[in-house]
Amino acid sequence: MWLTNLQNIRMHKYPKGWVVEIQKSTWYGRRYWVHLISVAGIESEPWYFLTYDFALEEATKYFRWDLMKGTSF
Repeated sequence: MWLTNLQNIRMHKYPKGWVVEIQKSTWYGRRYWVHLISVAGIESEPWYFLTYDFALEEATKYFRWDLMKGTSF
């Protein structure tokens, strides 16, 4: 099952709010964190959530949509 190969996911607190991030790595093994949910139309700008609960809810929706997209009925 592909869900076992997911990278590390975290919700990190920044001065502006909470950001949902996923850990990626380069071909030579360096690991870094990249935001998963971004501002509409601006991929390079992360979406800041006011609370931890809002960030968790939106991350759950994100993975739910991704899982539904990969499922055939």
